[in-house]
Amino acid sequence: MKTALAWIYYALCMLFAVFVLFPAGLLIVGAACIFKAWDGPELLSIKPLPYRTFVDSWGWPINVIYGNPEDGASGTDAVGPWGESFNPLGTRWRAFLWSGLRNWANGFNYITWRFAATPPLLVKEYSLFGRQRQLKIGWQQRYGCTVMVGSA
Repeated sequence: MKTALAWIYYALCMLFAVFVLFPAGLLIVGAACIFKAWDGPELLSIKPLPYRTFVDSWGWPINVIYGNPEDGASGTDAVGPWGESFNPLGTRWRAFLWSGLRNWANGFNYITWRFAATPPLLVKEYSLFGRQRQLKIGWQQRYGCTVMVGSA
């Protein structure tokens, strides 16, 4: 019974994220990108790398939900398997792709598990284009609290 209630809570949180956080994020982050509002204070990355300790943030008060304390708000500090900055020229469109479309789910980090029972987490290994990946759905310990995850 507790597991069923946990998954119901997850489903309700996911519906809130999809129908509230995502559309609001498109508008809010879209406006922030139009005005290049990521010239805010640089933040110490929660996942510092040898070549990147600080990341950019939004100059507007939207970092709590739509910020990215790991790779930065605009994608200029984000370096992944592609080998260079996601947004080397700091363009508005690439910043929107980074924060508005890819990172809208950062709001999940603020939907936390507040119950005593152990939260459910489904992890499934799979291969995509020859690369091993993990599907994670449920609740996972991250950044010092148990937060909602839904990643592929």
